[in-house]
Amino acid sequence: MSEVSIICTVKNGEKTIKSTIESILRQSFTDWELVIVDDGSTDNTNDIIKSFTEKDSRIKLITTKGVGRGKALNLAINNSKGKYIANIDADDPSHPDRIQIQLKYFYKHPDLTLLATDYTFIYDNEDPIWTEEKDEVPLQLINQNLIYQNPINHSSVMMKREDLLSVGMYNVNLSSQLDYDLWIRFAEKGYKLGYIPAKLSSKRIHSNQSFENKYRFRYLRNSFVVQKRAIRVLNGSFKAIIIMYLRFLYGLLVPQKIRVKLRNGIGNFLNLL
Repeated sequence: MSEVSIICTVKNGEKTIKSTIESILRQSFTDWELVIVDDGSTDNTNDIIKSFTEKDSRIKLITTKGVGRGKALNLAINNSKGKYIANIDADDPSHPDRIQIQLKYFYKHPDLTLLATDYTFIYDNEDPIWTEEKDEVPLQLINQNLIYQNPINHSSVMMKREDLLSVGMYNVNLSSQLDYDLWIRFAEKGYKLGYIPAKLSSKRIHSNQSFENKYRFRYLRNSFVVQKRAIRVLNGSFKAIIIMYLRFLYGLLVPQKIRVKLRNGIGNFLNLL
């Protein structure tokens, strides 16, 4: 049984899945399994993944006809065996030391349920340029941050399996914000969510990306609904309500490319929006 199960769901990801898998093969920690659910791809994704499974028994492929993101994530979890579950999205490669560093924090802080990390933006088909990251940066608890926004890059998370199962895994009834909803359920149950400001993951920006780009208003509406629940269950203040409306307007009126540039340029100040 592997110590860490890395899960990945993909649909029509032939342009990026190879780079993502290779980033796991380069991990300095080697006691992992990678469970990939190909959720109904119609391009060359399945063949690319098979070319890796034939060479490395740690990589497992599950193919569906298209069950949806939530069910695909839960399918990957149910077919994994590790004590810790790490997610990686199909277009977001990881730092070579990501898994090793995250495990060290779990060993040092056994009361943690989830550990997220900082990330670097990459664009279209480029690969990230990694720098050495230390495993001694201070741990931050971010449960209350959920009131103001989703501060967690899904491709950076590592979670305890037992805690993930205890809250019912991902909500299969949601079409977006599945990750934000899960973090809130963790926090509602009193589980500790941690974050380290080390860039151990990436977030790719590209034109076909997303539910967010294709269905912008629906994405923002779903985010608003989930954040509203976070404010309610985590006892958010009136300030949090004001920020929730400002973030909705900011997301609706400012294009993604500009928001990314603003985040890079101004940093934490605009993270409140």
